[in-house]
Amino acid sequence: MIPSYDGKTIEIIRLDGSVQLWTSDNWYIHFEAHPWLTVPGTSPVQIDPGDSPDLDAGEDYPPVPDALTPLIGKTIRALRVSDGGDLDVSFDDDCRLSVKSSEFHEAWQLSGPRGEMVVCMPGGKLAIWGPRDD
Repeated sequence: MIPSYDGKTIEIIRLDGSVQLWTSDNWYIHFEAHPWLTVPGTSPVQIDPGDSPDLDAGEDYPPVPDALTPLIGKTIRALRVSDGGDLDVSFDDDCRLSVKSSEFHEAWQLSGPRGEMVVCMPGGKLAIWGPRDD
């Protein structure tokens, strides 16, 4: 089962060879493949975390690309996974961040504060782990 991200707010965006989003209540969206950002009225832009500037002294992560910074503070309207493993995250301002599954590597991962995890495996199949029994 895919956990609901509806109504969750993006609090942190990081790049570390991938695009990582954290919500205010510790849910996590990890795009290992390069996601596409769609903003209404513009052409979609592919986000390549390898294109970020070098780290400044004392920084742990590269700066967030300008295209992604408007997502900080946005509310997720819906998170959907297609039968083929494609992930689409839509926000309250009609922006979308999406990624296709890959035949060769894990394309994305979702995880929650109690150990919930969904991984899009090579070929688009999903591996799903439930929450820990605390």
